[in-house]
Amino acid sequence: MKKLNLLIVLIILSSISCIKPKIGRENALEVFGFGEISYNANFVTIDVIINNFGSNLQEILSKTKNTSEMLNHIIFELNIEENNINKSKIESKRNYNKENDFIGYSSDQNISIIIENMDIFEIFLEKIIIYEDIYVENIFYSCSNELDYEIKAEKIALDHAEKQAQEISLSMGINLGKIKNITINTYDNEPPKNRYYTYNSYDQKYFKKIIKIINVSYEIR
Repeated sequence: MKKLNLLIVLIILSSISCIKPKIGRENALEVFGFGEISYNANFVTIDVIINNFGSNLQEILSKTKNTSEMLNHIIFELNIEENNINKSKIESKRNYNKENDFIGYSSDQNISIIIENMDIFEIFLEKIIIYEDIYVENIFYSCSNELDYEIKAEKIALDHAEKQAQEISLSMGINLGKIKNITINTYDNEPPKNRYYTYNSYDQKYFKKIIKIINVSYEIR
């Protein structure tokens, strides 16, 4: 899915409002339709990394293992489903600077977790934030019936385009034929990944929006 931030989407929408339907050289009427659906995410996928660095390989491996065990305890405590957890093995490597001098060892482990309760998600973040060697790499907010919202947004956009085409055909005294071509562009915006704590209500916190912009070309008879 093509992603743009909200500012770019607003610029696109403002430009679309200035686009006039046009009749092409091949006896076709081209119109644009706009559809927007807003909803709340109801589950989240979070990718975290446990990472340690130092001169003693056994010490950093032990620290990474201990943090991993504490993370397991948090996951168990919050009743997060085991099937929703994907963990890599703890790995280590030697690190060198640009001059190829050895500067120390690093150990890391990648964990991807699906949390199906947004309240549990906040508690999870609060519990892992105290660990200096745990880093949040990605947070993806989703909805279990997101496809339904996409279909609804597409229908709104198509209805909008069809309404424009009918109004134009009546005003110009032309007859519309079958649809020759449809192009659909999808844009969405997600909640801020690093500012979840600044919101006060569920609706604002996990708010998502899907925007569909449809270009429809009709035959002219």
